[in-house]
Amino acid sequence: MFSMSSEVPLAYRSRSPSSSVNGSAPAVIFLHGRGADETDLLPIAKQLPDYMHIFSVRGPIDFEDGYAWYNLSVDQGGLHNSQPDTDSFRTSSYRLAKFIDYISSKYPIDSSKIGLFGFSQGGTLAIGTAIEAPDRVNWVVALNSYLPDVHQSVSKLANARSVSMFLAAGELDVVIPEERTERASNRLRDVGVDVTYKTYTVGHGATDAEIQDTVRWIQQQV
Repeated sequence: MFSMSSEVPLAYRSRSPSSSVNGSAPAVIFLHGRGADETDLLPIAKQLPDYMHIFSVRGPIDFEDGYAWYNLSVDQGGLHNSQPDTDSFRTSSYRLAKFIDYISSKYPIDSSKIGLFGFSQGGTLAIGTAIEAPDRVNWVVALNSYLPDVHQSVSKLANARSVSMFLAAGELDVVIPEERTERASNRLRDVGVDVTYKTYTVGHGATDAEIQDTVRWIQQQV
């Protein structure tokens, strides 16, 4: 059963581990895509083991009928080549890091097993936060996402060497084309990040096989 909280620093829904779990437990934080909200990825969250803390957070920026994590700069050839607005991206990354601090103080969480699961904007933010705050994140799942220009430098990327990542792309995705996700995977691998990269025959979304693969991968991390 997911409960709702509006406490700072980000609004979220949560599910505690089953009553059979004693002591601290692994945690995953779900980050939705642009225009969605904290309920969007709950069907995936329900497939994860019941020994995990699950949190699904809401982006802080109003966008259409939902929310976003950052504003976009689309001056480089359209939406499929867009880049995050640096200020809004860094603000959300900072708030996400503080959210991790918040739940770590409020819930019995195993700090060595905290992961981020993001789709589209949420995945891009997850990658960026792992680079900016690797001491708070142990693994990342980023679906249909990319590596922002602000995080392209080797010195920045090297921060995430301790973070395992699962990156997946849609072969038919015209919003965030497959090559952007593949480029992120290659760049991260080049600096020593442990990256699993897969593609699926899908557009800007996720297949059942993709979700099953991510669930299995997460189980290996926790």
